[in-house]
Amino acid sequence: MAEGSSVQSHGVTMLSLVEKLEDLKAGLDNDTYIDVMLQSLPPSYDPFIINYNMNGLEKSIHELINMLVQYEATTRKFESRTGGAPPTAPKGKGKGKVGVLSSRRQMMCAFIAMERGTGRGSVHNSSPTQVLQRSKKLSKDEMILRLGDGKAVAAEAVGSLSLVVSDHVRIELKDCYFVPSMVKNIISISMLDRDGYKFLINKNYFYLVHEDVYHTLGTLVNGLYILQQSNLIMTTQHKRKVDDHENAQIWHARLGHISKDRIRRLIDTKSLEIDDLDHLPTCESCLKGKMTKKPFVGQSAIAKGLLDLVHTDVCGPLSIPARGGFSYFITFIDDHSRYGYVYLMRYKSEAFGRFKEYRLEVENQTSRKIKALRSDRGGEYLKW
Repeated sequence: MAEGSSVQSHGVTMLSLVEKLEDLKAGLDNDTYIDVMLQSLPPSYDPFIINYNMNGLEKSIHELINMLVQYEATTRKFESRTGGAPPTAPKGKGKGKVGVLSSRRQMMCAFIAMERGTGRGSVHNSSPTQVLQRSKKLSKDEMILRLGDGKAVAAEAVGSLSLVVSDHVRIELKDCYFVPSMVKNIISISMLDRDGYKFLINKNYFYLVHEDVYHTLGTLVNGLYILQQSNLIMTTQHKRKVDDHENAQIWHARLGHISKDRIRRLIDTKSLEIDDLDHLPTCESCLKGKMTKKPFVGQSAIAKGLLDLVHTDVCGPLSIPARGGFSYFITFIDDHSRYGYVYLMRYKSEAFGRFKEYRLEVENQTSRKIKALRSDRGGEYLKW
């Protein structure tokens, strides 16, 4: 196949040759057809061939041709938008990320790395809290990683890291493990591919595809795609240093204002990292919560004469009516003598009638008038 020619027409030609070989009963299997098809491709398809071989894909000759057609369409679309030449990408200093990258649609793989240096982005010999966002310290041997030579290394913490691609695009690297013994860090782009990110490799440049816009992530240097320093954002550049006593106060509030003893137990179990708990200041909220009010010991004045003050209230409806269908009752209690009357009612609207009965009885009996009637201002009283 000549460089720049259509892979679809080339695939049709190859299919016709395959059919002729099958008619002649040449006895060639599908793997042989795949190898012949891949070997006939021009150098521009080398990234596709490398990815196909590294991932161990098992496709038929028809499926392979469809993948090549999609790859050709994606490459031409990219070249038409970028004018055939990728934008230049500055090389940054400092150590960043190294890893194997793969894309769902373009079926490519590459390596991204940042050499160790003295720039602000260097994370060598840094603590987990300076490198990772929302980090969690791991116990000893909780996470063991195996290197290519079989050596086992232990991770000390796990958290997240952000790569700023542009003003509006940010890649969130989740479940990042902090391994101080490793010289370079590793990014699993297969995990980013699972999260829906799209990538493209073309002419020694590595791109992130976001909303049909191509953003440069790295350039090819000595067989590795070097991640741009401008894309690497570390927590040390944005995270304000928190004093020990302020850190202790924050965790005291976050954990529901627990005591120092309980915080110290969390520190002993490695659940919290607080260097100096003795500098925890007095919590104003805790003091307010422990304050008590003095009891109200004052007593109200008692009526000096009969019927000077009468208390009344209505109760009901009762779940089980009394004999006769009574579901309510109303009480009248004299404040001076504490003598009370109880009247049964079928409906709450009968309250005023019961009051008139009570008034006639007690006023005739005591030859005194009711001066004040105290209630809870219920609706049955406001209608009087």
